[in-house]
Parts: sequence; structure tokens; C-alpha cells
Amino acid sequence: MKSPIKTLEEYGLTLFNPEGADLIETYTDIALDDRELLGEIALDIPVTRTLAAAVSAVSTFRDYILIKKWIAFQKEFHAGTVSEEALRKRKAAAEKREQWVMREIELLLTRIDSISDKRNVEILSRVYIAYLNRECSWELFEETAQILERFIYSDGEQLKRIYNRHSGLINPEDNKTILTMSKNNYCDRLVALGLVWQKFTNVLNGGVNVDYHLTEAGQLLARAL
Repeated sequence: MKSPIKTLEEYGLTLFNPEGADLIETYTDIALDDRELLGEIALDIPVTRTLAAAVSAVSTFRDYILIKKWIAFQKEFHAGTVSEEALRKRKAAAEKREQWVMREIELLLTRIDSISDKRNVEILSRVYIAYLNRECSWELFEETAQILERFIYSDGEQLKRIYNRHSGLINPEDNKTILTMSKNNYCDRLVALGLVWQKFTNVLNGGVNVDYHLTEAGQLLARAL
């Protein structure tokens, strides 16, 4: 029996088939709750046949969770707006099983398997859409994908505050909230992940002000939240 990651690679290629999106939505719950029923329904539906194969390959709880997380990624992907050019290119490559698109799907599955929080998987999907829409480089996408393996979702609120402040989307009077929040672990964790960097400024009373700025990965992730 093939491993779920291998059968999911085949199923993953349907990510670039917008026509199959509705079928994926329809049969997702069946896939996880009634494998035999899915098998009967999917016999004549190519877009769900590989999903049935992946589900049949499940042998551990981790396999089951991987499939659930991939489906969450796929749902978020189809809810977004993706460049038609990027979709056409990948759909054509998927039909031919070209190595570069298979490697892209494999990397996505590897990252998704390493992310424990399903909400971070949904963020990863939005970051991937940003890459397909040429809003970031592949290197920046990979860096951000690795960060999401360790990112604590609740820290996103502070990340957005910093992003909004430097984007002029927050009232200057609210800066006190930023500084107050920075006294806890939120900003320390964001700095450790490479999402934020600190600027220290000496003040007249001998103290030091700390200002927080987003790295490229921090900006990309903040926009995806």
C-alpha cells in the first residue's frame, strides 16, 4: 500500500483544477467519515478518486490529521483569488506530472505535516496564493512556511498591531498599547521567529525606547492573517 503522503501528492495536483473545487467540497466530509461510500461515489470522478486512495492509505492518527490539514489548505486556496496565469501553468504541468510541480506539492505537504495548528495551515495557503500572485519570492515563501511550523497563532494579534502602525492604519494614540503589549512574551517570540526586529533609541532621561519593525517575512505573514 502506498503511503498517504505519496497518494496525497497525486490528489494534491487537483489543487490547480478550479472545475473540481465543488466536487472536493462535496466529498471532503464523506472522505473522512465514510470511506466505503466515498469509494463507491468516486469511481467515476477523477478529482475525488485520488482522495479515496489517500484516505484508504490511512494507517495512523497522524495520517488522518495530515489529510484533514491538507483539505483545510485546499479549501482556503479555492476561497482565495489566484492568478489565472499561475493556475493555467500549474494545471498544464499537473496533467503531465512534471517534476517541478510535483516537488512544489511535495514541499507543501511536508510543511503542512509539520504544522500542528490548522489555522496556521490556512495562513500557509494564503501565503502560497501570495507567491502565485507574485507578491513574494519563492525563497520568502519557503522561509515563511518554515516559520509557520513554530508560529503561535495568538501572537498574530500583536503582529497585526505592529503592521498596522507602520502602515498608518492605526491611530498614533494607540502606540501605548503596542508598547504595553511588548512587555510580555509576544514580541520576544516574534523577534525569535525572525518576523520582527528591534530598534533601540536612547532618550534624555537615560532610558531606552524600543520600537518594533517587521521583516519581509513578518510583513508577508501579517498580510496573510
